[in-house]
Amino acid sequence: MSDTPPRAVQIKLEVPDDQINGCYANIMSVWSSPHDFTLDFAVAGQPEDVAAYPIVVPARVVARIKIPLAMAQDVLQALAAQVSNFEERVGQPIPRLEDRKPLYPPPPSKE
Repeated sequence: MSDTPPRAVQIKLEVPDDQINGCYANIMSVWSSPHDFTLDFAVAGQPEDVAAYPIVVPARVVARIKIPLAMAQDVLQALAAQVSNFEERVGQPIPRLEDRKPLYPPPPSKE
């Protein structure tokens, strides 16, 4: 066995110029296989027919990220830490989507 101590490793993220601004998503879907988790980030469009049941809202995937199963807990912990840091800085909790009024169906018109 070697007596050399383990060396520290730092990751230096490099973002390509065409991805500096990122992409906006207001929907996320998560699914898994026996080997990884897939996170689909999407942007919702306008429903095609608000009279139909169920109302179908199209959503275009803008990014698909696959992570190994072993990384899932690290992702959850990192996101939870960032949410806590943000809420501490701002002094109030981040609003939850479930607390918002639904966009569809629209309220009945008052005619």
